[in-house]
Amino acid sequence: MPFDEIWNLTGKDNIDRFVELFGTVINLMKNNNIGFDEVRSRNESINRPLRLDIIIDLIEPVFSAYEEMLKQRKEIDFNDMINLATQYVIENKYQHNYKYVIVDEYQDIGQSRYKLLYEMRQQNPYKLFCVGDDWQSIYRFSGSDIGFILDFEKYWGPTETDKIETTYRFSQSLIELSGAFVMKNPKQIRKSLISGMGYDNGFSAEEIQGYNEKLAIQFMEKKIMDLPKGVSVLFLGLVFLQPYLAQFLKAH
Repeated sequence: MPFDEIWNLTGKDNIDRFVELFGTVINLMKNNNIGFDEVRSRNESINRPLRLDIIIDLIEPVFSAYEEMLKQRKEIDFNDMINLATQYVIENKYQHNYKYVIVDEYQDIGQSRYKLLYEMRQQNPYKLFCVGDDWQSIYRFSGSDIGFILDFEKYWGPTETDKIETTYRFSQSLIELSGAFVMKNPKQIRKSLISGMGYDNGFSAEEIQGYNEKLAIQFMEKKIMDLPKGVSVLFLGLVFLQPYLAQFLKAH
């Protein structure tokens, strides 16, 4: 089958999904500084149907071509930069003299960046100060490991922890709503947040519902019409309402 015909049958959207998947796997491999032997070993330890044998076979030549391109251009990517820096510290090609190291957004730290900090501390001890919030950890897909903040003392030894529990980002009612949801996960660090903005009189979040789809649409329309003129509205996850929304927004 000609390539163009295969491409048309596959569709750009499907290709984009593969590109995203391949990019994620390659990034995670480099972030953890592992090769395909290790990837295949981990894959084989997983029971079917979750095994990804075919995906790994497809990614390997892409990964090799990417690495070869970097080599030819005499370039490195971000993961290379961290891994090479770690290697230089281990081999004493670089020796630091820092007495203090400060890490911001610590909840996003991954294996490679932890390894760099660890090897620097092995080479020449320093005092470590980290700022992070396990509730804001959202970068697992790019290599972050929430375990580094949840089990901080396991990785860094005796630790003193100070909590910042006052926020000026949103009201107390939203804190209570979102906090109750987050803390359903028993792994999360317990927090008692207080809003510096006080307690608002309205609802931070409100469910619009009806006995049937038609009534739900009517109730939502009333809510929209009650909003002040000129405000912006963001609709999320309302697939079945899309035809109605297009007509309503056009009319108003």
